[in-house]
Amino acid sequence: MAGGCNFPGLPPRLGGTKKYYDGIYAARRGDQTLVWERIGTLPMPAAYGVSVTTPEGIVCIGGNNAESQLDTVFCIKVSEGKVRIEPMPSLPAGIDNFTGAFAGRRIYVAGGAFAGKADRKAFFLDLDALGRGWQALPDFRGPRRTQPVSALFEKDGCYTFYLWGGFAGATDGDPVTLSVDGLKYDSATDSWSPVSGPVDREGTAVS
Repeated sequence: MAGGCNFPGLPPRLGGTKKYYDGIYAARRGDQTLVWERIGTLPMPAAYGVSVTTPEGIVCIGGNNAESQLDTVFCIKVSEGKVRIEPMPSLPAGIDNFTGAFAGRRIYVAGGAFAGKADRKAFFLDLDALGRGWQALPDFRGPRRTQPVSALFEKDGCYTFYLWGGFAGATDGDPVTLSVDGLKYDSATDSWSPVSGPVDREGTAVS
């Protein structure tokens, strides 16, 4: 695990200051617990980004810290307890509080605060074509979404990216929203479509 933030002194309601971290930690199994050890340092303190595990390593994408939103992307590789960090193509702009997933040879990301505002943007990165950088998908429809969740599936070179939930404050005249529905992007048609909302154990729609 790596990065993150907290309020090590006073809580925020009492005026505490948020602190961001740059440590990279790994754990080995003890008899009854995990034994954590710091094994490296991120290029900068960071939190609220996306991280996905790939065959190449852990890819860390965007986020923010006390200074700015981050557009940086890098891969953490660990071998024999030693960390190596390799830069990857940067995002088109700083993004935080978004979601991402990996399948096949692609990473998809969507939602979050893009250049400081909640947005509907989505992008993908092909690990076999890094020179192309992050490629834009069509904006998804409906409310803007920060802190959504996602999943990605690949079959025969076609990708389906699912996006659920999230919320957004009032932005550019749009009201505050809380999303409980989902969307999916189909690479074969390069389009988004709605998916069914949440259901209970009996299959009844949950409002």
